[in-house]
Amino acid sequence: MEEIYQKTQWIVGDGKSIDLWRDCWMGSWSIQQVLNLPDSSMKGVSATVNHLIHEGQWSLPTDFIQLLQTHNIPMDAFRNPVTMMPNQRVWCPGKHGDFTVASAHEEIRAKRNKIAWHKTL
Repeated sequence: MEEIYQKTQWIVGDGKSIDLWRDCWMGSWSIQQVLNLPDSSMKGVSATVNHLIHEGQWSLPTDFIQLLQTHNIPMDAFRNPVTMMPNQRVWCPGKHGDFTVASAHEEIRAKRNKIAWHKTL
């Protein structure tokens, strides 16, 4: 399931169910991935994205902004939250964000190079 999870990201609504550090909500990577933080260092760390939203707008602490800038995380990754809608996880390989078993199989299957004589067998 990890292969599937890695190919999804969140569209932020109210942010209450989105893990600030571990989930991909600013693009195709999580803050944990960008900062290269091992799972062992994340024990006991819990915050959700809704802590950064105030009255439907981003309200980012100065320290958080500096952390992002230090690691070259673009501020345009912050799409305005759609607080009147629920959070939505989208499947990135799908054309419309819709998950299908066929698209998941295509994404995670072992792909090998075709050899020139494969049709002659």
